[in-house]
Amino acid sequence: MDYTALVEASIQAIPTLAWVWLIWWAISSKGQLLIDRFVSRVESVEALGMKLALREAVQESVVPIGPDQEEATVARIERSRDVSKGLRVLWVDDNPGNNSEEVRLFKTAEIIIDEVSTTADAIVELRKYSYDVVISDIERPNSSGLDMLKEFQRLCLVQPVVFFVTNLDPERSLPIGAFGITNRVDELVHLVLDVAERRRPPTGRKR
Repeated sequence: MDYTALVEASIQAIPTLAWVWLIWWAISSKGQLLIDRFVSRVESVEALGMKLALREAVQESVVPIGPDQEEATVARIERSRDVSKGLRVLWVDDNPGNNSEEVRLFKTAEIIIDEVSTTADAIVELRKYSYDVVISDIERPNSSGLDMLKEFQRLCLVQPVVFFVTNLDPERSLPIGAFGITNRVDELVHLVLDVAERRRPPTGRKR
């Protein structure tokens, strides 16, 4: 074996290997930078979509909220993604079209929404599927939201119930057995996420 030729060939290959390493390093660094930028842009687009969905929901609401509340709500949604993604919500309202923008907002946050219009239908759904929270109006013909809550308690259906109403009397206390009540979109979001964090603690947080 010609060791001299082998050594010479190895020496000649060093610059090539150095260039290969340098090119690989540049591509890896640039690639990671591009990935980071892409992820950042995706998150920005998601946040923008959330803001637009929230804004449209607020515009349909009877109670306006300010820019600070909007920012805080979007930030809460983003912060709670690990517990809210895939959260299953049953929404009970005899006029489901009234909640279309709020439903779209929750779906933008990857929260699953099923809608029914009566207490009887709600009970059927709760026996079929595992829901994390129930959102309901209060005033309905035949069976009000409060009647529904009593029926849930009688049947030992223990899902937290949040009432989303048009007119909120600040003098009235929270209905017994309800998790919360509000007529504001941002407060509704916070209440649902409060439930999510209680039922699905964020990663690394103990119950």
